[in-house]
Formats: sequence, structure tokens, C-alpha cells
Amino acid sequence: MNNVGETIYHIAKETWQWYLSIGCTVASAIFFAVLLFWQEGRIEQCRTSDIKYHFIQMCGGVSSEGLDKIEEWFQDPEKVKRIEKMVIDHQNRVKETARALQQKHRLEERLNELNADSGK
Repeated sequence: MNNVGETIYHIAKETWQWYLSIGCTVASAIFFAVLLFWQEGRIEQCRTSDIKYHFIQMCGGVSSEGLDKIEEWFQDPEKVKRIEKMVIDHQNRVKETARALQQKHRLEERLNELNADSGK
């Protein structure tokens, strides 16, 4: 199967290069595993900060004492789940209200166009 003149090199298990290549492979695997876990932690931290931000926005702002209280609440995973649900529900209501207002404005514009056409 080898082409004529093709040379295949093998690293003997007794040489230091073999141990070096195995060591580099293991070190790389450990490095990427640590990097993955670190990144997962950062993503969770960003998600939590996003929930806090939207919760504060939902409340219309907070004082420094309120901010301390929110930080305290976010130590309890059950409270975090409830707050996240409240925030999602609030965002859904805001989106639905915005959709309804857009529809109302379109209907008003259409009504004004029809009134203008009938007046001519």
C-alpha cells in the first residue's frame, strides 16, 4: 500500500519523544477541560447578571439597600428561579403590549386613510 520511495517514521516507546508526545496530549486535554469549565462558569455568571439587570429594570430601579437585598436573594437558587420566572413573564407581557400598541397604531393609520379617502 505504500508508494515506492515513501518512508514511514514511527516513534519507539522507549524514546523520550514518545513520552513527550503523550505528556503534551494529556496536558492539552486537561487544559481544554479546565477552559471548558471556566467558560461554563462565566456563562452562568453572565446569565445571572442579565436576570438581575432585567429584574431591576422591571422594578423601575432600586436603591443601594435594594441592590444589597437583591444580591442576598441571588444566593438562594430557588429565589433565583422565581425571580427569573417573574422577569420572563414581565418581558412577555411587555412584548404583548408592544404588539397590541403597534396593531392599534396601524389600525388608526388605516382608519385615517379611509376617512381621508371618503372625504374626497
